[in-house]
Amino acid sequence: MMSRLLCRFLIIGSLIAASSASQAFLNQGRLPPFAGAEDTTFFGSNGRDAAVSDHGFDATVRAIVYHPGSNSLIVGGDFTKYNGVFVNGLAKISLDGQLDTTFNANIGAGFTGSVYTIAVDNNNRIVVGGTFVNAGGYSNLDYIARLQPDGSYDSFFQPDAIAGEIKSIAIDGSNRIVIGCNCHDDVPLPYNYQLLARLRASDGKFDSTFAQTALTYDGSASVNSVALTSDGSIVAGGSFVISGTKNNVMKFQTNGNVDNSFLVNIGTATTASSFVYAVRVQADDKILVGGTFTTFDGFAAPKLVRLQANGIRDTGFALSSQLGTVYGIFLDSAAKLLVVGTQFGNVGPNPGYQQIRRYGTAGGATDLSLNPGAGFGPLASNIVYSMAYHKGYLYAVGDFSSYNAHNVPRITKIYVGPYDP
Repeated sequence: MMSRLLCRFLIIGSLIAASSASQAFLNQGRLPPFAGAEDTTFFGSNGRDAAVSDHGFDATVRAIVYHPGSNSLIVGGDFTKYNGVFVNGLAKISLDGQLDTTFNANIGAGFTGSVYTIAVDNNNRIVVGGTFVNAGGYSNLDYIARLQPDGSYDSFFQPDAIAGEIKSIAIDGSNRIVIGCNCHDDVPLPYNYQLLARLRASDGKFDSTFAQTALTYDGSASVNSVALTSDGSIVAGGSFVISGTKNNVMKFQTNGNVDNSFLVNIGTATTASSFVYAVRVQADDKILVGGTFTTFDGFAAPKLVRLQANGIRDTGFALSSQLGTVYGIFLDSAAKLLVVGTQFGNVGPNPGYQQIRRYGTAGGATDLSLNPGAGFGPLASNIVYSMAYHKGYLYAVGDFSSYNAHNVPRITKIYVGPYDP
């Protein structure tokens, strides 16, 4: 009897060893749970049940990125505390949810105002944008700042005066910083009233080799998201007009000129409230666009569409389910598409899916293997704004208090499937 049991165990072990993805999880000391399961160890050492009132974030979280240099997460938003500890607007936490207090000691006074966007450059420096002023007490760090990996402020970063809201940041291969915003005053000529700009890597000042003039502030226009293609071209999404059409998505060359090969008069806007909140470029340079729109080029596009590199709608990508507002678009290690937002509704046999969904990038079919159960709750106020993906796990942040009926104040860690290590 013992030999039979041992034989069966060895067979199972061999099958597991044959899968590099499964082996990677075994190396972490756990077998992978089902896709959509919460990793309950994330708040394990500081409490996460309803009786604990002072854990998680105390206000909206708007941005999260994985920081490869320290194998940790950088989180930004409107909050002032994490697990009861003062972390004004920005925090660095481990992959199991523990606060790095040394990082926040270096930040000092932190960020008074909201942090909307975070990016990490090739030197592991952290670039932060939002509505904050006097970051860390520095009078020149309004709306944008650059930090060293340990949280100390980069003394070489001396940006020109910017006013408005910096909503998105992308960093190119030379560490130049592309910003999308609704910047509207205090910016010295010829950069005033621009919604899209590029800053120099050396000192953060405006890059004069990027002469973008097509997107300017008109009282309401904004660039909400920016992304880079393989050749360094810039895709911008938001609420703006180009060539007389409120199309809300456009591509620019590396010198700032409008890319005329990208069709500019198609657009996503059918109403005044049709916005783009997220753009993401795939490895093949196809462009994913998400927001509040329902059509693109006159065809149904329920809040999410994929474009060819020239701006033509990719007819091979057709959603199988209606979405709510899309705030974030991400790709996992298997190039599957992860989308976050609000009130996506239920799909198939799974009762959740209110704020997160996964699609295959080949044709846009809903991936029902991701099952979040009750999700983040059914209310319109339950929103996922951003996520970070790392080794089979999704770190979701936003304005929610629960996930699958578990108490998780504005951040949670979810297993989404095997990965290629």
